[in-house]
Amino acid sequence: SVRGCAANSSGKVIVSVSWDTTIRVWNGSDGKCVSTLRTPRQRNTPLNCVAFHPEGQLVVVGCWDASLKVWDTYNQKRVKTLKGHKTSIQACAYAPSGRHIVSAALDGEVRIWSTKSDTAVGTIAGHHDPVNSVTFTPNGQYLVTASSDKLVQACSGTLGQPVASLGSAEFGFAHCMTFHSPTQTVRVGYHDGHVRNFNIQTGAVLFASKLHSAAVIGLAYRDKLTMSASVDGSIKVWTPPSLPKYFSLVGHKAAISCAVWDVKGFASASEDLSILIWPHDPRAYVKQAKSTK
Repeated sequence: SVRGCAANSSGKVIVSVSWDTTIRVWNGSDGKCVSTLRTPRQRNTPLNCVAFHPEGQLVVVGCWDASLKVWDTYNQKRVKTLKGHKTSIQACAYAPSGRHIVSAALDGEVRIWSTKSDTAVGTIAGHHDPVNSVTFTPNGQYLVTASSDKLVQACSGTLGQPVASLGSAEFGFAHCMTFHSPTQTVRVGYHDGHVRNFNIQTGAVLFASKLHSAAVIGLAYRDKLTMSASVDGSIKVWTPPSLPKYFSLVGHKAAISCAVWDVKGFASASEDLSILIWPHDPRAYVKQAKSTK
């Protein structure tokens, strides 16, 4: 099962990681597999998540054995391993500067690592259940974490000091996030199929819509469009003004595990063992939007 995927800043390279212990590098333009990365020591180490360095050649991979592994995708070699977590790593991300990595584990621990010294330089307290998603704002000012303990927490960049709690326990488990730069807000996908948009400084809910029948596990934003993907196998493309209208992408035959933007549009990975690339045409999506009712 493909558990995580990420695209570099240009969208020309996509990397996917799987519980079969492989890392696959794909051409974002034609969808062809460029290389498969694996070392003998990884054979019994399922892979959960992946994130690109801002400069696009290095990726950090979160593993079931509680380690982080950094790979050079161009030279096809493992660069380093970071250890310190006690449980499986569920989410990881690079800071926009590339100087730090944040990782989140099954036990709720969130660590901040220096990419220069390869050591943990801080931890973020507050979560007590698995942390499912971590993301930095594009300017690095805030780090947002989302957990199965029903807490979405905004912290001050790489310092890890809490700034605001987003939402409430009644919203349920939070699985994924994407930051909306024009409005300085964060969109969060929930276990019950809802997507909510928060003011990151005040925590106020700006809009909420139930777009899926099951957990939302992927969110991405580009060119005024937001894409949401769910374990119900559906992908919806929408803009806040269009809700409750959206455009559906149909193709996967099982639960979707992750979704990102690539150079030509959307890329989504599924438990049906496929990765699909969808064309990016905002005018077509908006024009063909259909009502959820």
